[in-house]
Amino acid sequence: MRRTHPIFVPILALAMLLSMPGCGQQSGGPSPTAATQRAAATRAAKGETIVQATIKEIAKLPKPGTVPYKDATIAIHLTNVKALSGKQPARDILAYVWGMRDNRMLRAASLRPGETVTLAITPWDKVEEQYGGYNRAELDSPDALTLDAYWGELE
Repeated sequence: MRRTHPIFVPILALAMLLSMPGCGQQSGGPSPTAATQRAAATRAAKGETIVQATIKEIAKLPKPGTVPYKDATIAIHLTNVKALSGKQPARDILAYVWGMRDNRMLRAASLRPGETVTLAITPWDKVEEQYGGYNRAELDSPDALTLDAYWGELE
């Protein structure tokens, strides 16, 4: 049986996504959909899963400068999770994302329940050693403890 070199699969996926209508268009710049598709293709080439989901609940971060740490992650309960690339996770997941860096609030801190977001996710157990030592703003909901946990990067 003939085997395909592992690098060809992500490149093929990227080529297929870029050939979709609207991708790579020159007039008027790329549409948000085209930009999202290109970002998803790039992440997919790295083996990450890209999801689109609705925020059900998001933890509250303390005000920068009012706590003895300058970096913190924030917990987000995501629902209606749909994989745009990669493996489909559960319908509801818990994602940790950067909420504060160098005493500055990041985009995640301004997100609200009901908003739809696109994230690149990695199972928490694969990145816990890298991100687990940072302070986290957790959810109060006991249901959050039962969800599969991921590290997320907002698109």
